[in-house]
Amino acid sequence: MQNEIKEFAYHYKLSPRETEIVFLLAKRRTTFKEIAQSLGSSPSTVKNQFKSIFLKTSTNTKSELLGLFIEQVLANKKVFTLDPEINSSW
Repeated sequence: MQNEIKEFAYHYKLSPRETEIVFLLAKRRTTFKEIAQSLGSSPSTVKNQFKSIFLKTSTNTKSELLGLFIEQVLANKKVFTLDPEINSSW
Protein backbone atom coordinates (compact mmCIF):
# COMPACT_ATOMS: atom_id res chain seq x y z
CA MET A 1 0.00 0.00 0.00
CA GLN A 2 2.96 2.35 0.46
CA ASN A 3 3.49 2.72 -3.28
CA GLU A 4 -0.16 3.59 -3.78
CA ILE A 5 0.06 6.19 -1.00
CA LYS A 6 3.17 7.66 -2.61
CA GLU A 7 1.43 7.91 -6.00
CA PHE A 8 -1.61 9.51 -4.38
CA ALA A 9 0.62 11.98 -2.52
CA TYR A 10 2.58 12.78 -5.68
CA HIS A 11 -0.59 13.48 -7.64
CA TYR A 12 -2.06 15.78 -4.97
CA LYS A 13 1.29 17.37 -4.05
CA LEU A 14 1.10 16.29 -0.42
CA SER A 15 4.02 17.03 1.89
CA PRO A 16 5.91 14.12 3.48
CA ARG A 17 4.01 14.65 6.76
CA GLU A 18 0.66 14.82 4.95
CA THR A 19 1.59 11.60 3.18
CA GLU A 20 2.27 9.94 6.53
CA ILE A 21 -1.12 11.08 7.77
CA VAL A 22 -2.92 9.59 4.76
CA PHE A 23 -0.97 6.36 5.29
CA LEU A 24 -2.01 6.21 8.95
CA LEU A 25 -5.62 6.95 8.04
CA ALA A 26 -5.54 4.08 5.54
CA LYS A 27 -4.09 1.88 8.29
CA ARG A 28 -7.23 2.56 10.38
CA ARG A 29 -5.91 5.22 12.69
CA THR A 30 -8.93 7.46 12.46
CA THR A 31 -8.81 9.99 15.28
CA PHE A 32 -6.60 13.05 15.51
CA LYS A 33 -5.32 11.69 18.81
CA GLU A 34 -4.34 8.28 17.38
CA ILE A 35 -2.56 9.84 14.42
CA ALA A 36 -0.86 12.43 16.63
CA GLN A 37 0.43 9.71 18.96
CA SER A 38 1.84 7.77 16.02
CA LEU A 39 3.61 10.89 14.73
CA GLY A 40 4.72 12.31 18.07
CA SER A 41 2.63 15.39 17.38
CA SER A 42 -0.38 17.13 18.93
CA PRO A 43 -3.97 16.45 17.86
CA SER A 44 -4.43 20.13 16.95
CA THR A 45 -1.41 19.98 14.63
CA VAL A 46 -2.81 16.87 12.95
CA LYS A 47 -6.19 18.59 12.59
CA ASN A 48 -4.50 21.52 10.82
CA GLN A 49 -2.59 19.15 8.56
CA PHE A 50 -5.87 17.45 7.62
CA LYS A 51 -7.26 20.85 6.63
CA SER A 52 -4.36 21.22 4.21
CA ILE A 53 -4.87 17.69 2.85
CA PHE A 54 -8.60 18.34 2.38
CA LEU A 55 -7.85 21.53 0.48
CA LYS A 56 -5.34 19.82 -1.82
CA THR A 57 -7.61 16.85 -2.53
CA SER A 58 -10.90 18.78 -2.69
CA THR A 59 -12.38 16.67 0.10
CA ASN A 60 -14.06 17.76 3.32
CA THR A 61 -13.85 14.79 5.66
CA LYS A 62 -11.57 11.88 6.48
CA SER A 63 -14.19 9.55 5.00
CA GLU A 64 -14.22 11.45 1.71
CA LEU A 65 -10.42 11.44 1.63
CA LEU A 66 -10.26 7.71 2.22
CA GLY A 67 -12.99 7.16 -0.37
CA LEU A 68 -11.00 9.17 -2.92
CA PHE A 69 -7.91 7.11 -2.19
CA ILE A 70 -9.81 3.84 -2.52
CA GLU A 71 -11.55 4.94 -5.71
CA GLN A 72 -8.40 6.10 -7.47
CA VAL A 73 -5.88 3.58 -6.27
CA LEU A 74 -7.23 0.44 -4.63
CA ALA A 75 -10.13 -0.04 -7.03
CA ASN A 76 -7.70 0.17 -9.99
CA LYS A 77 -9.23 3.39 -11.25
CA LYS A 78 -5.92 5.19 -11.36
CA VAL A 79 -6.14 8.63 -12.89
CA PHE A 80 -2.47 9.40 -12.37
CA THR A 81 0.95 7.83 -12.46
CA LEU A 82 4.48 8.69 -11.44
CA ASP A 83 5.53 8.42 -15.10
CA PRO A 84 5.14 11.88 -16.71
CA GLU A 85 5.23 10.38 -20.23
CA ILE A 86 2.10 8.37 -19.51
CA ASN A 87 0.32 11.41 -18.09
CA SER A 88 1.19 13.53 -21.11
CA SER A 89 -0.38 11.02 -23.50
CA TRP A 90 -3.85 11.37 -21.94
